[in-house]
Amino acid sequence: MTTTQKILNLIEQLRQQSKSFCIATVINISGSTAAVVGTKAVITEDGEMHGFIGGGCVTGAVKRNALECLESGTPKLIRVAPKDKQSLDDELSDMQLFVSHCASGGTTDFFLEPMSARQRLFICGASPIAQSLLNFAKDLGRRVVVIAAQDDQAKIVGADEYYEDYEFDRWQVTAEDSIVIATQGKQDLKALLATLHSSAGYKAMICSTKKLVSLKQKVLAETDDDKALFSNLYAPAGLDIGAVSPEEIALAIMSEMVAHYRKTAGDGA
Repeated sequence: MTTTQKILNLIEQLRQQSKSFCIATVINISGSTAAVVGTKAVITEDGEMHGFIGGGCVTGAVKRNALECLESGTPKLIRVAPKDKQSLDDELSDMQLFVSHCASGGTTDFFLEPMSARQRLFICGASPIAQSLLNFAKDLGRRVVVIAAQDDQAKIVGADEYYEDYEFDRWQVTAEDSIVIATQGKQDLKALLATLHSSAGYKAMICSTKKLVSLKQKVLAETDDDKALFSNLYAPAGLDIGAVSPEEIALAIMSEMVAHYRKTAGDGA
């Protein structure tokens, strides 16, 4: 297997695992350098570099800038060159310069492209609304995980993963992930408790206001610790657009989910 094939396989593997990473591509070289135009490397969130894009004189700058790209989500162009060649043409004014101390005296230009992890949507249940929600989520590039009883999993098709238990800690759920409870009477309380205690950014439950009150009473009857957690729960789920059909309800929920993350990103700016 060639180095290029290994890098492409690694990219696909990281995408499937919903991991963030940065692709560094050699786009230009001049003078004596070990780099080859077109070669790629992958830099993971822990700073590990996979692939060969030049010697130690360039990899330090590439790694540092790749991690910055991952944090900002913005691609960038960088040039690693000897101190006496630190100049740019007008059309390359957006390129950032970094000094190389290699005796070879070569110059290498890189394009750094951050690839954010695919957001995951955990759907609890296999109702018609859950199926419509899955379809919308896939169109928006989400990785969909369905949690439903074994006998119900065949009712909802197209998910990336299927499970029976609510083990959000084991799946390392983060604020970038979403959970929607669409259990409709099947393990409602179990799904709600697991969701409330998860680290998901968007947590929602498809239910009536009356049902929510009943479930909340059952939860708080056991402990008051969960009282504050309800403030982060979108329930009944979805924006108020007068939705009636499963497709319309799913659209309302996905719209609310997108709005949540856009608002969160804006607050952090």
